[in-house]
Amino acid sequence: MRFCDAHNHIHSLNPAETAAALARAREADVTAMLVCATMPQDWTAVAKSAALYPEIIPFFGLHPWHAAGAAADWQQALERQLEEVPSGVGEIGLDRSKRAGDFGAQLAAFDFQLALAAKLDRPAAIHCVRAWGPLLELLGKRRPRRFLLHSYGGAAELIPPLAALGAYFSFNGDILDPKRKRLAKALAAAPRDRILFETESPQPAAAARRDWRAGPEGVRQVVGGAARLLGVSETALAQTAWRNAVTFLEDMI
Repeated sequence: MRFCDAHNHIHSLNPAETAAALARAREADVTAMLVCATMPQDWTAVAKSAALYPEIIPFFGLHPWHAAGAAADWQQALERQLEEVPSGVGEIGLDRSKRAGDFGAQLAAFDFQLALAAKLDRPAAIHCVRAWGPLLELLGKRRPRRFLLHSYGGAAELIPPLAALGAYFSFNGDILDPKRKRLAKALAAAPRDRILFETESPQPAAAARRDWRAGPEGVRQVVGGAARLLGVSETALAQTAWRNAVTFLEDMI
């Protein structure tokens, strides 16, 4: 089996920690991962990690939490970064939680980055919290050819219109929580050829618990839990998710 961690931030680790995380990932057959920057200050670290480790697929973008405070030239800088390095656009998106900041700035940043993903024909990794209506509106307007909704937390009823626009749906280890029945319903509703899995690692506290949040290797736990919920074998679901990652990323994997 081969696994793809469809969203993490291991560029935040120091060099020794990164090497150790990649070694654990290889032992777990995690041979590809989307490493997503969240602001311009991250872009160099992500690019350097991708240059060192072939399993890292870099994504560059401006996260909604940082939209209001971005430098005036961030749009031009992002386009240059994407043109210099084979990469995706992300982490981008919309967030109406209290910590997210000015929603108008988020909308403007997301609109620009969706348009850029469409213009350059790059995959996009999208964050969405409590903003599904505006998200659907902008996706319909900009029509990026391929995008994933990372750590999908929307309703099952939203999946058909999102899938019709080309969405892939990435699920994290929250599906292992039996209390998350709404999330399990969304997983069951997602088209099998659009499902991906992720860790959003690293989270240091998770390392002591050896849970799925600790590093990219945790995606195996996520796939195993999803397989149990869906009533399929882990091997079959891993193979499906790998094929989906190859289709989503095209020549980047």
